[in-house]
Amino acid sequence: MKGMMMGTIKRYHIVLLLMLTVVLAACRPARNRGPTPIPTNTPAPISTPLPLVPTAIPPGVAENPLKVALVAFDAEAAAEQVEALQQLILDEAGVAVEILLVERYAEALAALCSSVGQDVTAAWLDGIAYLAAEAQGCGDPVLAIVRDVDGEPSIGDTGQVIVSATFGSNRLSVLPTRTFCRLGVTDFYSWLLPLLIFEANDINSDSFAGVVDYEDTESLISAVIDGDCAGTGIASATLNQLIADDESIRDGVRVAATSAPFPYGILTMPIEVPLGTRIALINGLEAIAEDEEKSAILYPFLGQDDLDTVNVEAFAELRDFMAETGVDLAQLGN
Repeated sequence: MKGMMMGTIKRYHIVLLLMLTVVLAACRPARNRGPTPIPTNTPAPISTPLPLVPTAIPPGVAENPLKVALVAFDAEAAAEQVEALQQLILDEAGVAVEILLVERYAEALAALCSSVGQDVTAAWLDGIAYLAAEAQGCGDPVLAIVRDVDGEPSIGDTGQVIVSATFGSNRLSVLPTRTFCRLGVTDFYSWLLPLLIFEANDINSDSFAGVVDYEDTESLISAVIDGDCAGTGIASATLNQLIADDESIRDGVRVAATSAPFPYGILTMPIEVPLGTRIALINGLEAIAEDEEKSAILYPFLGQDDLDTVNVEAFAELRDFMAETGVDLAQLGN
């Protein structure tokens, strides 16, 4: 018992000694460091006010309407309905827009790809212009024009190169050294699309004996049937309609090549359009297209029977077709 008490007392002394050591060290007088320096006044720094930065106004409001560039389906009728459509979209979608009517898809593409800051433009593009926009990262597809073809809804039409049955072949190889015909140098289905098909099939258009322009589709098809033209290009739906009206045309031509479907029109939005504005505009345009009276105002601009939401996957076949042509879409857009 005594030993236990002695051990307890010893531990108590050790703890007390350690505590005294700490306290005495803390209370030890400081060494003479000389007189305490007199504090001096330090001038407070004067801040320079930053210039005011104006608050960015998002596109789609009255102070900054979202521009929408498009090539009108019926330019004359559309020009008379611009203000009516702008008001209709504001009422249905709550989005302020400024409709820009342009003559070529290249202009719409340029406006789309120039979107920056508060100056933002969405655009309705054709298939090639859309792929060029995609290659340059200018925007995303959100809506496609739908048209009824033979009673079925479609967002695009294939193009075909047809050759005269007088040559007894349905191959593109009958075209070199012979005359090719078209509706004009800027016509998509009779000339621009055939050029793409020729590129994909190693056909050199310089090898043709000549290229002749015709004023209308009917006279052009008659010239192919008669053998005056070795071939031409035509939209599949147009050829089907001609055959439905005159069955003899079926025996006078041969389909030598068919392209991927080319969209009638794709609404493409740049990333500068806020998500809420984007959704509101999509929903508003779809509502307009579904209403018989309101869609009549939209029709001169788009020639739509309906509108459908889309994403990049909707154009995979077209993308593959263009890849076969070897055309540099980014360079084409520039």
